[in-house]
Amino acid sequence: MLPSTWDRLSFPLHWQGARLQVTVSRDKLEVERVPSEAEASAGSKLQDMNIVIHGRPCSLTDHLIIDLKEGIPVE
Repeated sequence: MLPSTWDRLSFPLHWQGARLQVTVSRDKLEVERVPSEAEASAGSKLQDMNIVIHGRPCSLTDHLIIDLKEGIPVE
């Protein structure tokens, strides 16, 4: 839960060799994969990354949004 005066919290995270940008708001969690310089310059597609959110496995390629009220990915 966020403090009542905050709209969202956003922070970078380095996880299993991948750079991520995580943003939490009152109703959703967004995880964005930030390509490394090598990945960006090569123009290659990012490989899927398996992560677990609230005990539920999710696949992250470049961007994932989770509805925190329902606990499910949003398309």
